[in-house]
Amino acid sequence: MAIDLFWTVALLLIFDILFYRSGLGLNFALGLAATTLALWVTHPNVRDKRIAYRLSFAVGGLALAAAIDYGPLVLHLGTALTIALALTMREGWIPSPRDWSRRFGHVLLRGWFSAPRDAFRALRIRERRMVRRPAGSHLDLRQTAIIGAIGFVFSLLFALANPIFADFVGRSTDWLTRRIAFSRILFWIFLSGWVWALLRFRARLKAPKTRPIPGLAIRRLDPSYTLGCLWMCNGIFAINSGLDLFYLWGEAPLPDGMTYAQFAHRGAYLLVLTALLAAAFILTMTPRREDGAAAPRIRGLLHLWTFQNVLLTCSSMRRLWIYVDAYQLTRLRLAAAIWMALVAMGLILIFWSRWRHRDNRWLVIANCRVCFAVLYFCCFFDFEGFISNYNATNALARSKALPDLQYFRVLGPKSLPAVDRLLDEGRFDASQRLQLTFVREDLLQEASKWNEDWRTRTLRSLNIWTRWYARLPDEPRAAGEPPPARATNAAMPLDGSRAEPGKREIEREGQTQDPFPND
Repeated sequence: MAIDLFWTVALLLIFDILFYRSGLGLNFALGLAATTLALWVTHPNVRDKRIAYRLSFAVGGLALAAAIDYGPLVLHLGTALTIALALTMREGWIPSPRDWSRRFGHVLLRGWFSAPRDAFRALRIRERRMVRRPAGSHLDLRQTAIIGAIGFVFSLLFALANPIFADFVGRSTDWLTRRIAFSRILFWIFLSGWVWALLRFRARLKAPKTRPIPGLAIRRLDPSYTLGCLWMCNGIFAINSGLDLFYLWGEAPLPDGMTYAQFAHRGAYLLVLTALLAAAFILTMTPRREDGAAAPRIRGLLHLWTFQNVLLTCSSMRRLWIYVDAYQLTRLRLAAAIWMALVAMGLILIFWSRWRHRDNRWLVIANCRVCFAVLYFCCFFDFEGFISNYNATNALARSKALPDLQYFRVLGPKSLPAVDRLLDEGRFDASQRLQLTFVREDLLQEASKWNEDWRTRTLRSLNIWTRWYARLPDEPRAAGEPPPARATNAAMPLDGSRAEPGKREIEREGQTQDPFPND
């Protein structure tokens, strides 16, 4: 316990230097490295060393990702992997996603309170040992408090009677209050509980009850009703798939009163929810031995329904792609595309598990692995740079109008390469180049703020600043001068010669402005 207390204090000092009154960046990478080192020093006897090594390697990769370019995904995934590493070192690895969710629940609900609980437990053990020792051989906390109170009383009297002593006490108090603020004390108290929980907390999961709770068991339909339900669902999905093939993939004209922008945007998200709901029904309708002769037909209809769900997800991705290519790419739309790809992959895994007669446990673990791999890769991907370059390329390939420059400001300094690409083009007039120059100046000023504190720096922010600081405009905008009217998507006509199916429909309708810019 002494070594745990030492490393708790050491980590508190390190975290105070790294995180107090600071943003996140390089400090988060150093914090992950320090925490991993402390876990290995405080837990020399690890149960599952191979898995602990793998988790440590994964945490190290996230520390590298934070040093390259910090993001919220790195924060959440790095924190979760660090907690998983600590629990694996103390209690071993559990291959069940359900048990891991219970473990994380115990840590979040009871983790911080483990520090005061262990402190009171240590005091009770110490009081028991004090009874067995002779008087004077141990430190009595009560007598120590009495001595401290006597010293405080005499110091107060001297401060009232001697002005020099009072000035000395006042200077010492001011020096302490300037360096140890109340907010810092709260920061230490909050952080000490979580650091101690990371080094000492044990989930101690109880074995789940094997008997189901009465009244909550899922009742399966009769095989004949299951077949009827599957025939109905396949018929409804077949009608929707046929309409998608006719209007979405076949470029057929839409019914009166419906615009192509509404058709492309409305189904991009709701259809994914429909596919998820259908996947849940597929899992509950899996045939069993007691279904008898109806089992092969149920299995065939389930395979057909799974295939239609994959087609439904692909149609949703197609709608989203047409809408993005017609207007612009945003963070939410890119995240929606990744989510749709994960849903499609989950449906494929459902089909494979049913084809190879795998159980639901294998399916859940496989989906968790795929999700983790995708999220881990996303930690290293420059989303802002990709989005800005895509929007700039789309604008350059169509006409002489600028893309949405305000969204470049939202993306931050990582969109500087895209702005420079637009500035290097000779097709824009003087007013448009002036708008680009103002945007570039604002992005460079924001990049300079990134590098004011070494704790928030990253390799990508340093690269942006060192590559673009020398190209600042010679005549910057005067302080308080309002920028010109920004270019919006309303000034972005679409070139029908390069338009994909669907973009031509949007152009015919005259909808060149993004109706849903926040989605």
